[in-house]
Amino acid sequence: MNFLRILKKKFMVTFEMNFKPFNKPTTEGRQMSALITITEEQKNLDFEELKNLGSWDNAKRWFPIDQIEDYFGSIRYPSRTWNNSYFNAAKTQKFLKWLKSNHSDLIKIAQ
Repeated sequence: MNFLRILKKKFMVTFEMNFKPFNKPTTEGRQMSALITITEEQKNLDFEELKNLGSWDNAKRWFPIDQIEDYFGSIRYPSRTWNNSYFNAAKTQKFLKWLKSNHSDLIKIAQ
């Protein structure tokens, strides 16, 4: 006999499957042309600049805006234990180079 059926019969236990898939925060209502200002010699982005390029959910996971989402395709999806995987990847020199070459409309270079 099935284990759940035995439990249900013996202890009159009812089971409810209320699993909700995780939905990342949406960018609806946010300004999609998020501008970040960097200097010419800047090598990577800091916290204040990355704030404009994404949002956090209730579990303190950072998710990028839809325009730059394709960069993070090969990076581990954030979880409660590894909540900074996307954020740490966005702090690198490689990401800043990619951002300059693919989405120069998001960057404003300070004089």
